[in-house]
Amino acid sequence: MEATELIRKFEDFLEETYKTALLEKGRRKNNHLVVDFHKIIKYDTDLADLILDDPEHTLQAFNISAFKIASNLPKDFKVRLKNSPKSINIPIDEIRAEHLDSFITVEGIVKQKSGVRQRISSTIFECPSCGNRITILQIEDNFISPSKCGCGRKGKFTKLSSELIDVYSLLLEELLDHKETLTILCSTDLTNKEVEKYVVQGNKVAIAGILKSVQLGKTTKTERILEANYIKTYDESFTNIKWNVEDVKEFKKLSKKDNWLHILRKSIFYDIHGYEEESEGIILQMFGGVSAEREEGADVRGDIHCLLVGDPGSAKSSMLKITQKFHPKARYLAGKGASGVGLTAAVVKDEFLGGYTVEAGALVLCNNGMAIIDELDKMSDDDKEALHEPLEQQTCSISKGNVQCTLKSKTAVLSAANPKFGSYSRFDSVYAQIELTPTLINRFDLVYPIIDTKLTADDHYKIAKKIHERRNFTKKKNNNNLDISFIKKYISYAKTINPSIPEIVADYIAKKYQELKKIKNQSDDEGKQSIPISGRNVEGMFRLAEAVARSRLHSIVTEEDAQIGYAKIMYSLHQVGIDPSSGHVMEEFVLPSGKKKMVHSRDIFTKVLRIIRERTLKNELADGQDIIEQLSDYDTELIDSAIHKLKKEGQIFEPKRDKFQTI
Repeated sequence: MEATELIRKFEDFLEETYKTALLEKGRRKNNHLVVDFHKIIKYDTDLADLILDDPEHTLQAFNISAFKIASNLPKDFKVRLKNSPKSINIPIDEIRAEHLDSFITVEGIVKQKSGVRQRISSTIFECPSCGNRITILQIEDNFISPSKCGCGRKGKFTKLSSELIDVYSLLLEELLDHKETLTILCSTDLTNKEVEKYVVQGNKVAIAGILKSVQLGKTTKTERILEANYIKTYDESFTNIKWNVEDVKEFKKLSKKDNWLHILRKSIFYDIHGYEEESEGIILQMFGGVSAEREEGADVRGDIHCLLVGDPGSAKSSMLKITQKFHPKARYLAGKGASGVGLTAAVVKDEFLGGYTVEAGALVLCNNGMAIIDELDKMSDDDKEALHEPLEQQTCSISKGNVQCTLKSKTAVLSAANPKFGSYSRFDSVYAQIELTPTLINRFDLVYPIIDTKLTADDHYKIAKKIHERRNFTKKKNNNNLDISFIKKYISYAKTINPSIPEIVADYIAKKYQELKKIKNQSDDEGKQSIPISGRNVEGMFRLAEAVARSRLHSIVTEEDAQIGYAKIMYSLHQVGIDPSSGHVMEEFVLPSGKKKMVHSRDIFTKVLRIIRERTLKNELADGQDIIEQLSDYDTELIDSAIHKLKKEGQIFEPKRDKFQTI
């Protein structure tokens, strides 16, 4: 189709559908008009096909036709196309050479974003011979000069001026596998604050534009670039999950059942046996508490962080992988293969616009979702240090060179770590057994030891049967369980509810916190190992109460919700070796004489275990008599009973008579 005919058709279309809007744009000096692609299809399917097949020239004709209707439009005026056909939605990893120079739509997560910079759009040259002025559009990446003048002169021409436009680049990462990326170039009105402020690292976007190929230097290699025409942003992480009226009825039916959490646990952690409380804690983490951004003071964190600590092969990784499948927006990464900048953010060189830009890490990319980190203890100390800010403040600040920025990372973190001595001992502090600092561990609301000794004989039988079922691929899943699609919808729907906490519930939690602080202070005065309770714990109580209310679709947190949430916090404290009722652990021993005696387990178990562990690290055996002499303040019967129990628990063994070694 001839250019004049094409311009005339677009002019007729705009006259019929957007004339009033165009005239208003000209009056307000607005530099863009958003046109619904469906209206173009309805008006003339040939025009729509031309936009998809030859967008470069067709959109230029579209822009020219707009100036014919409203001549007072700004010089950088552009037509933007929304609601493009689903047929041109191309996954990033499926983009091929056949898509070059065509109009396509891609969806992904913004991984990297440059600052807004200036780029030359056109240059005016003057002929030294005749004084003729020549305007050259700089539509290519390389700077273009005129080859000759109308007077016949060839050679160099005098450069008078250049016109600049604002531009920035994005690196878009595909939604599912997070492997392929695509560079996006945004210019003119797409750099306006009302658009640009929503296009940030970690946000999901859909971008329509022209796919181009840029040669890299003088090599045969090329790089794909999408020249953006229209950007659609998704503010929430659950917008891609939809539900209907029937679904809502089923949601409410489930939420009203007394065993709603048990049903969710049996459906999500179907393959896990013996860790019911731990599984339910992770489920409540998926629902999360209520976040709030305050104009004055610190923001309120609603996301719940959970840490699993236990022996290798104790189902920790299985629990993490299962959580990833059921959470609507989650990312799994292993600690050994993740660096601090890979988790938070990094400053990288911008290959297309020059300078440096910020590339988001996993915690930023999981904004409004969940980051699942396995083998957290294997990360370097510097990388662990980088987690402090995002876990508590939910931001990632970076200041390198001339780049200073703060990115949002409203992300719930589920982590797993192995004990540094090979196996977890319930007779020693969790802080002494994993390669994490107490300040980092305290940022987790729930800490669960995953140890084999908690399992019953029935659990071991069921685990063996379950392994057999998993190997037998024809075995059907229990029909009573909820399917994964329903659970994702349920979680997504529940997260639209922001339950409020009434005064009576706040008073209940405040009193519980007051009691725990009183116990702690008494234990500290007596010089005993006390419960590590602080303001972070009471915040966790509020978050857990809100998570329980959300999981039951309550708009107001009830006292029962708060009691369930408080019980989850207390169970976690019990599991790391502290009895909240006394502020320290009391262990009942049956002495050889048949008498029972109560002692503080940290005062005897920890000391016996550490003496044996120190000898083991030196490749020596700990002598039983030597242990008794070092712990002369304790009864010999107590020490013998502690050694006997440690042997029974599998913490130590006796290769020679009265000689001990840790496993």
